[in-house]
Amino acid sequence: MHHFLKDSGYDVTVAHSTDLIMIGRSKLKTDRVDAKKIAEYALRRDNGEVQFAVCNITDRENMVLKSLCRLNLYLVRMRSDMVRRVHGYLSLQDIKMPVGYVSVKSKKAIKFLEDLDDPVLKNMMMTVRDLNNRIVQTEDDIEQMTVTNESVKILLTIPGMGLKSAVTVVSADGIERFDSPRKLVSFFGVDPVTSESAGKRKKGRVSKDGDVLTRYTLRNVVIVHVYRNKDTELSRFFHRMKSRIEHSKALTATIRKLVCVIWAMLTFGEPFRSAPSQLTIHYPWIRCNRRRMKKRISETFCGMWITL
Repeated sequence: MHHFLKDSGYDVTVAHSTDLIMIGRSKLKTDRVDAKKIAEYALRRDNGEVQFAVCNITDRENMVLKSLCRLNLYLVRMRSDMVRRVHGYLSLQDIKMPVGYVSVKSKKAIKFLEDLDDPVLKNMMMTVRDLNNRIVQTEDDIEQMTVTNESVKILLTIPGMGLKSAVTVVSADGIERFDSPRKLVSFFGVDPVTSESAGKRKKGRVSKDGDVLTRYTLRNVVIVHVYRNKDTELSRFFHRMKSRIEHSKALTATIRKLVCVIWAMLTFGEPFRSAPSQLTIHYPWIRCNRRRMKKRISETFCGMWITL
Protein backbone atom coordinates (compact mmCIF):
# COMPACT_ATOMS: atom_id res chain seq x y z
CA MET A 1 0.00 0.00 0.00
CA HIS A 2 2.85 2.41 0.87
CA HIS A 3 4.54 1.90 -2.50
CA PHE A 4 1.22 2.14 -4.36
CA LEU A 5 0.38 5.49 -2.74
CA LYS A 6 3.95 6.72 -3.17
CA ASP A 7 3.94 5.86 -6.86
CA SER A 8 0.60 7.65 -7.19
CA GLY A 9 2.22 10.90 -6.05
CA TYR A 10 1.07 11.01 -2.42
CA ASP A 11 3.30 12.05 0.48
CA VAL A 12 3.09 8.98 2.75
CA THR A 13 4.13 8.80 6.41
CA VAL A 14 3.93 5.45 8.19
CA ALA A 15 3.59 5.66 11.96
CA HIS A 16 5.06 3.05 14.28
CA SER A 17 2.36 0.77 15.68
CA THR A 18 3.56 1.10 19.29
CA ASP A 19 2.72 4.80 19.25
CA LEU A 20 -0.81 4.07 18.05
CA ILE A 21 -1.54 1.49 20.73
CA MET A 22 -4.79 3.17 21.82
CA ILE A 23 -6.34 2.29 18.48
CA GLY A 24 -5.67 -1.40 19.02
CA ARG A 25 -7.01 -1.30 22.57
CA SER A 26 -10.25 0.43 21.64
CA LYS A 27 -13.42 -1.30 22.82
CA LEU A 28 -15.24 -0.37 19.63
CA LYS A 29 -12.95 -1.32 16.76
CA THR A 30 -14.33 -0.69 13.28
CA ASP A 31 -12.81 0.76 10.12
CA ARG A 32 -14.71 4.00 10.61
CA VAL A 33 -13.56 4.42 14.23
CA ASP A 34 -9.96 3.52 13.39
CA ALA A 35 -9.89 6.00 10.48
CA LYS A 36 -11.27 8.74 12.74
CA LYS A 37 -8.65 8.12 15.43
CA ILE A 38 -5.83 8.04 12.88
CA ALA A 39 -7.08 11.34 11.43
CA GLU A 40 -7.15 12.84 14.94
CA TYR A 41 -3.57 11.63 15.53
CA ALA A 42 -2.44 13.20 12.25
CA LEU A 43 -4.20 16.49 13.04
CA ARG A 44 -2.62 16.74 16.48
CA ARG A 45 0.75 15.86 14.99
CA ASP A 46 0.42 18.68 12.43
CA ASN A 47 -0.47 21.07 15.27
CA GLY A 48 2.59 19.96 17.24
CA GLU A 49 0.53 18.50 20.08
CA VAL A 50 1.66 14.89 19.73
CA GLN A 51 4.55 13.12 18.07
CA PHE A 52 4.89 9.50 17.02
CA ALA A 53 7.76 7.47 15.63
CA VAL A 54 7.91 7.16 11.86
CA CYS A 55 8.68 3.80 10.24
CA ASN A 56 11.24 3.57 7.48
CA ILE A 57 9.78 1.77 4.46
CA THR A 58 12.46 0.43 2.17
CA ASP A 59 12.23 0.21 -1.61
CA ARG A 60 10.82 -2.79 -3.45
CA GLU A 61 14.19 -4.19 -4.55
CA ASN A 62 15.51 -4.20 -0.99
CA MET A 63 12.31 -5.82 0.24
CA VAL A 64 12.81 -8.64 -2.27
CA LEU A 65 16.43 -9.03 -1.15
CA LYS A 66 15.40 -9.12 2.51
CA SER A 67 12.72 -11.73 1.76
CA LEU A 68 15.27 -13.86 -0.11
CA CYS A 69 17.59 -13.85 2.91
CA ARG A 70 14.76 -14.97 5.18
CA LEU A 71 13.60 -17.61 2.73
CA ASN A 72 17.13 -18.99 2.50
CA LEU A 73 17.39 -19.24 6.30
CA TYR A 74 13.97 -20.92 6.47
CA LEU A 75 15.02 -23.52 3.87
CA VAL A 76 18.31 -24.19 5.68
CA ARG A 77 16.46 -24.79 8.94
CA MET A 78 13.97 -27.09 7.18
CA ARG A 79 16.88 -29.09 5.76
CA SER A 80 18.55 -29.33 9.16
CA ASP A 81 15.31 -30.61 10.68
CA MET A 82 14.94 -33.21 7.94
CA VAL A 83 18.56 -34.33 8.36
CA ARG A 84 17.90 -34.89 12.08
CA ARG A 85 14.86 -36.97 11.15
CA VAL A 86 16.97 -39.05 8.76
CA HIS A 87 19.58 -39.71 11.47
CA GLY A 88 16.82 -40.75 13.88
CA TYR A 89 15.31 -43.14 11.35
CA LEU A 90 18.72 -44.64 10.52
CA SER A 91 19.34 -45.23 14.23
CA LEU A 92 15.86 -46.76 14.67
CA GLN A 93 16.36 -49.18 11.75
CA ASP A 94 20.01 -49.84 12.68
CA ILE A 95 21.23 -48.76 9.24
CA LYS A 96 24.93 -47.93 9.12
CA MET A 97 26.39 -45.41 6.72
CA PRO A 98 29.56 -46.52 4.87
CA VAL A 99 32.90 -45.10 5.94
CA GLY A 100 33.59 -41.73 4.32
CA TYR A 101 29.97 -40.58 4.18
CA VAL A 102 30.22 -37.56 6.42
CA SER A 103 26.83 -35.94 5.81
CA VAL A 104 23.50 -37.42 4.72
CA LYS A 105 22.76 -34.29 2.68
CA SER A 106 25.63 -34.86 0.25
CA LYS A 107 24.84 -36.15 -3.24
CA LYS A 108 26.67 -39.42 -2.64
CA ALA A 109 24.82 -40.09 0.62
CA ILE A 110 21.45 -39.21 -0.92
CA LYS A 111 22.00 -41.68 -3.77
CA PHE A 112 23.15 -44.42 -1.36
CA LEU A 113 20.11 -44.03 0.92
CA GLU A 114 17.67 -43.86 -1.99
CA ASP A 115 19.07 -47.14 -3.39
CA LEU A 116 18.23 -48.99 -0.12
CA ASP A 117 14.63 -49.33 -1.36
CA ASP A 118 13.16 -48.06 1.89
CA PRO A 119 9.99 -45.97 1.19
CA VAL A 120 10.51 -43.73 4.23
CA LEU A 121 14.16 -43.04 3.44
CA LYS A 122 13.35 -42.51 -0.21
CA ASN A 123 10.81 -39.77 0.56
CA MET A 124 13.10 -38.19 3.14
CA MET A 125 16.02 -38.03 0.73
CA MET A 126 13.82 -36.62 -2.03
CA THR A 127 12.91 -33.82 0.38
CA VAL A 128 16.57 -33.22 1.25
CA ARG A 129 17.50 -33.16 -2.45
CA ASP A 130 14.72 -30.66 -3.22
CA LEU A 131 15.77 -28.43 -0.30
CA ASN A 132 19.39 -28.53 -1.51
CA ASN A 133 18.31 -27.31 -4.94
CA ARG A 134 16.11 -24.55 -3.50
CA ILE A 135 18.89 -23.33 -1.20
CA VAL A 136 21.34 -23.18 -4.09
CA GLN A 137 18.76 -21.30 -6.19
CA THR A 138 18.12 -18.67 -3.49
CA GLU A 139 21.86 -18.20 -2.98
CA ASP A 140 22.33 -17.68 -6.72
CA ASP A 141 19.51 -15.13 -6.77
CA ILE A 142 21.04 -13.26 -3.83
CA GLU A 143 24.43 -13.20 -5.54
CA GLN A 144 22.97 -11.90 -8.80
CA MET A 145 21.05 -9.11 -7.06
CA THR A 146 24.13 -7.90 -5.13
CA VAL A 147 26.89 -8.34 -7.70
CA THR A 148 27.30 -4.54 -8.03
CA ASN A 149 26.48 -3.59 -4.43
CA GLU A 150 29.47 -1.68 -3.00
CA SER A 151 28.28 -2.00 0.60
CA VAL A 152 28.27 -5.78 0.33
CA LYS A 153 31.79 -5.76 -1.15
CA ILE A 154 33.03 -3.65 1.78
CA LEU A 155 31.47 -5.94 4.38
CA LEU A 156 32.97 -9.03 2.72
CA THR A 157 36.40 -7.77 3.80
CA ILE A 158 35.49 -8.68 7.40
CA PRO A 159 36.91 -12.14 8.23
CA GLY A 160 34.00 -14.45 9.02
CA MET A 161 31.49 -12.42 6.99
CA GLY A 162 30.07 -14.40 4.09
CA LEU A 163 27.90 -13.23 1.24
CA LYS A 164 24.57 -14.10 2.89
CA SER A 165 25.65 -12.46 6.14
CA ALA A 166 26.74 -9.28 4.37
CA VAL A 167 23.52 -9.11 2.37
CA THR A 168 21.43 -9.66 5.52
CA VAL A 169 23.13 -6.71 7.23
CA VAL A 170 22.87 -4.44 4.20
CA SER A 171 19.23 -5.35 3.56
CA ALA A 172 18.35 -4.07 7.05
CA ASP A 173 18.25 -0.72 5.24
CA GLY A 174 19.04 1.61 8.06
CA ILE A 175 22.77 2.15 8.20
CA GLU A 176 22.90 5.19 5.93
CA ARG A 177 20.17 6.95 7.94
CA PHE A 178 22.18 7.18 11.16
CA ASP A 179 24.83 9.79 11.85
CA SER A 180 26.43 7.90 14.76
CA PRO A 181 27.21 4.25 15.57
CA ARG A 182 25.24 4.49 18.82
CA LYS A 183 22.01 4.96 16.86
CA LEU A 184 22.78 1.97 14.66
CA VAL A 185 23.50 -0.12 17.76
CA SER A 186 20.06 0.84 19.08
CA PHE A 187 18.49 0.10 15.68
CA PHE A 188 19.91 -3.45 15.71
CA GLY A 189 18.81 -3.97 19.33
CA VAL A 190 22.23 -4.62 20.91
CA ASP A 191 22.10 -1.60 23.24
CA PRO A 192 21.73 -2.27 26.99
CA VAL A 193 18.47 -1.42 28.75
CA THR A 194 19.15 1.11 31.51
CA SER A 195 16.94 1.58 34.56
CA GLU A 196 17.52 4.37 37.06
CA SER A 197 15.70 5.10 40.31
CA ALA A 198 16.61 6.99 43.50
CA GLY A 199 20.01 7.87 42.09
CA LYS A 200 20.89 4.23 41.36
CA ARG A 201 21.59 3.26 37.79
CA LYS A 202 21.56 -0.30 36.51
CA LYS A 203 22.25 -1.68 33.06
CA GLY A 204 20.44 -4.88 32.18
CA ARG A 205 20.11 -7.06 29.11
CA VAL A 206 20.16 -5.75 25.56
CA SER A 207 16.91 -4.31 24.23
CA LYS A 208 16.59 -6.82 21.34
CA ASP A 209 14.72 -4.27 19.25
CA GLY A 210 14.92 -4.39 15.49
CA ASP A 211 15.52 -7.34 13.19
CA VAL A 212 16.05 -10.72 14.86
CA LEU A 213 17.73 -12.23 11.78
CA THR A 214 20.33 -9.44 11.68
CA ARG A 215 21.32 -10.04 15.32
CA TYR A 216 21.46 -13.80 14.69
CA THR A 217 23.69 -13.21 11.66
CA LEU A 218 26.02 -10.81 13.51
CA ARG A 219 26.35 -13.32 16.36
CA ASN A 220 27.46 -16.05 13.95
CA VAL A 221 29.91 -13.66 12.27
CA VAL A 222 31.49 -12.77 15.61
CA ILE A 223 31.79 -16.44 16.64
CA VAL A 224 33.54 -17.37 13.40
CA HIS A 225 35.73 -14.27 13.50
CA VAL A 226 37.06 -14.58 17.05
CA TYR A 227 37.86 -18.28 16.76
CA ARG A 228 39.51 -18.17 13.34
CA ASN A 229 41.28 -14.80 13.53
CA LYS A 230 43.19 -14.39 16.77
CA ASP A 231 45.29 -11.38 15.77
CA THR A 232 42.58 -8.86 14.90
CA GLU A 233 41.55 -6.00 17.14
CA LEU A 234 38.02 -7.38 17.33
CA SER A 235 39.27 -10.77 18.58
CA ARG A 236 41.52 -9.14 21.14
CA PHE A 237 38.57 -7.09 22.37
CA PHE A 238 36.50 -10.28 22.80
CA HIS A 239 39.20 -12.05 24.78
CA ARG A 240 39.75 -8.98 26.98
CA MET A 241 36.04 -8.86 27.77
CA LYS A 242 35.90 -12.62 28.32
CA SER A 243 38.61 -12.37 30.99
CA ARG A 244 36.39 -9.92 32.91
CA ILE A 245 32.82 -11.13 32.29
CA GLU A 246 31.07 -14.34 31.26
CA HIS A 247 31.24 -15.69 27.73
CA SER A 248 27.74 -14.72 26.57
CA LYS A 249 28.11 -11.12 27.75
CA ALA A 250 31.53 -10.86 26.12
CA LEU A 251 29.99 -12.13 22.89
CA THR A 252 27.21 -9.54 23.08
CA ALA A 253 29.72 -6.77 23.73
CA THR A 254 31.73 -7.88 20.70
CA ILE A 255 28.59 -7.86 18.55
CA ARG A 256 28.01 -4.26 19.61
CA LYS A 257 31.63 -3.50 18.71
CA LEU A 258 31.17 -5.11 15.31
CA VAL A 259 28.08 -2.97 14.64
CA CYS A 260 30.16 0.15 15.35
CA VAL A 261 32.84 -1.11 12.96
CA ILE A 262 30.23 -1.80 10.27
CA TRP A 263 28.84 1.71 10.66
CA ALA A 264 32.32 3.20 10.23
CA MET A 265 33.17 1.00 7.25
CA LEU A 266 29.98 1.82 5.34
CA THR A 267 29.91 5.49 6.33
CA PHE A 268 33.46 6.20 5.18
CA GLY A 269 33.79 3.47 2.54
CA GLU A 270 36.73 1.82 4.31
CA PRO A 271 37.54 -1.92 4.24
CA PHE A 272 38.06 -3.88 7.43
CA ARG A 273 41.49 -3.47 9.00
CA SER A 274 42.73 -6.23 11.28
CA ALA A 275 45.46 -4.09 12.85
CA PRO A 276 45.52 -0.42 13.91
CA SER A 277 46.43 1.93 11.07
CA GLN A 278 46.68 5.64 10.47
CA LEU A 279 43.51 7.28 9.17
CA THR A 280 42.87 10.97 8.63
CA ILE A 281 39.25 12.09 8.84
CA HIS A 282 37.81 15.60 8.66
CA TYR A 283 34.74 16.29 10.77
CA PRO A 284 33.37 19.79 10.18
CA TRP A 285 30.45 19.04 12.51
CA ILE A 286 32.55 18.40 15.63
CA ARG A 287 31.59 20.88 18.36
CA CYS A 288 32.75 19.07 21.49
CA ASN A 289 35.93 18.18 23.30
CA ARG A 290 38.44 16.91 20.72
CA ARG A 291 40.06 14.43 23.07
CA ARG A 292 36.72 12.84 23.95
CA MET A 293 35.64 12.74 20.30
CA LYS A 294 38.99 11.24 19.29
CA LYS A 295 38.49 8.44 21.82
CA ARG A 296 34.94 7.79 20.60
CA ILE A 297 35.96 7.63 16.94
CA SER A 298 38.96 5.44 17.75
CA GLU A 299 36.69 2.99 19.53
CA THR A 300 34.29 3.10 16.62
CA PHE A 301 36.98 2.20 14.12
CA CYS A 302 38.09 -0.72 16.28
CA GLY A 303 41.63 0.32 17.05
CA MET A 304 42.42 2.65 14.16
CA TRP A 305 44.50 5.70 15.01
CA ILE A 306 42.52 8.79 14.16
CA THR A 307 43.96 12.13 13.08
CA LEU A 308 41.47 14.99 13.49
